[in-house]
Amino acid sequence: MSRFTKTVLFTSVFCLVFGLVLGCIGAACGGMRLVSFGWGQGVRVIQLDEFSDTDINFDAGNVDVSQVDRLIVNVSACQLTIVEGAKFSVTGHYRGSESSFDCSIDGNTFRVNLYQNRSSIYNFGWQSLWFIGQNWRAPEVTITIPSGTTFRDVAISCDAADVDLCSITADSIAIIANAVSINSRAIDCDNLSIEINAGYTSLSNVTVRRAANINASAGDININRADITNLNLELNFGSVNYFGTMSGTNKLYTASGDMKITLEQPENDFDISYSASVGDMTINSRSFSGLDSNGTAGNRNADIKLDITLEFGSFTLKTR
Repeated sequence: MSRFTKTVLFTSVFCLVFGLVLGCIGAACGGMRLVSFGWGQGVRVIQLDEFSDTDINFDAGNVDVSQVDRLIVNVSACQLTIVEGAKFSVTGHYRGSESSFDCSIDGNTFRVNLYQNRSSIYNFGWQSLWFIGQNWRAPEVTITIPSGTTFRDVAISCDAADVDLCSITADSIAIIANAVSINSRAIDCDNLSIEINAGYTSLSNVTVRRAANINASAGDININRADITNLNLELNFGSVNYFGTMSGTNKLYTASGDMKITLEQPENDFDISYSASVGDMTINSRSFSGLDSNGTAGNRNADIKLDITLEFGSFTLKTR
């Protein structure tokens, strides 16, 4: 073993052991520490102050909420829960030195925001290590909406969040999510727009009467017990599982991934056209594979349209 190799191994082991020691010290102190290292600078403790939690306790109180029909939520790096209850309120906690929170009811709009502060402690790049102490808690935001509320607009935007949604009824619902896990118990709306850039999404009891646009850049989407009119479903990478019914004109596109559609309607209810560039396509008991497979299926005179495009990956359609 050469001297250079020995030096590299010794340095790696030393850094690992020293990092573990610092982690134990941070845990024992009960706080969070930031340690930075790099060539020529050694190991330095950048910050010794522990991050303290700030409680959230917003209550609509005597504010007139009779006209509230818009819910706007913008959060990052937290556990977000929306539940039904007696009145509008928000509870939870966040790290005050790391995030900023504001909540308001202004006219017809109920707005909840939890932002990440872009302070200098985030700018160390790959040379930074976080050591998390025993009293660290992930930020949590719980939003309560009055039971039976029907909104005109619901807009939810979240980054790096774990989202649990109760039953939501609205004219229009829009969800934009990056690196998240979403679980929704029920959605009832005229128009639905969901954009998932990465993460896992589970939607149950979905009713859309006019149009739905669901786009997954990278992630897994499960849609169960759905009744959707005019669905535009795009999967770029990942997987989609859909179970339920469809009506109107529907476009199903798979760039690279695995899309499985199970419909509780007979094949003759659909006018199906398909195109597969590269990949495996299955429609009930019939399989199409290879390059540039194009064709039709179902009933060409049917009112419900299915336009299926497969670029690469697999697509499976099963009907009753």
